[in-house]
Amino acid sequence: SNLTLQSYKKSGTPIYVKSDQVAALQNCYLSRYKGIQTWHAWSESQLVANGTLTSASGHTRIFFGRRFGDGLQQTLKEFLADEPQQNTTWATNLAMLNLWNDPDNRRPDGSLIIEPLHQVHDALCGQWPRSCRDWARRKLHQYFDNPITIAGTRITIPFDGGWGPSWGDCNNPI
Repeated sequence: SNLTLQSYKKSGTPIYVKSDQVAALQNCYLSRYKGIQTWHAWSESQLVANGTLTSASGHTRIFFGRRFGDGLQQTLKEFLADEPQQNTTWATNLAMLNLWNDPDNRRPDGSLIIEPLHQVHDALCGQWPRSCRDWARRKLHQYFDNPITIAGTRITIPFDGGWGPSWGDCNNPI
């Protein structure tokens, strides 16, 4: 299970949880958050009826997996995982677009002060001069302030980040 893999990856010691305990925890979670069951039911009906899902960015994914019978649950898992991934990627892409288009983020020669270095799905890595650190941290909060509409509800996905001497050593909060 993912819990076992993640626990071993982080601590070197796997955590084993019996399947009946996992089922009990899942039932508690689903009874507490009724909207999840509603979303799952809507998702399954959308998958069976159309085989497509359109995210907040307007991106539409077509699901080619089984939409009926035995294979439906596996395709539904992919369906349920797609929209959150699409939405966090879209919010990150909007932040990078804001960074790129911000006239305050340009030096007199036109080069960027906060420079994007790498972007993967919901992660954006960049660099800036030490002398601009406080300014850059404030600007990043502005760049990530991107309200999007998901299922008719306007939200802003919160962002979290850090800075440090290298990508693997970003222990200082933005």
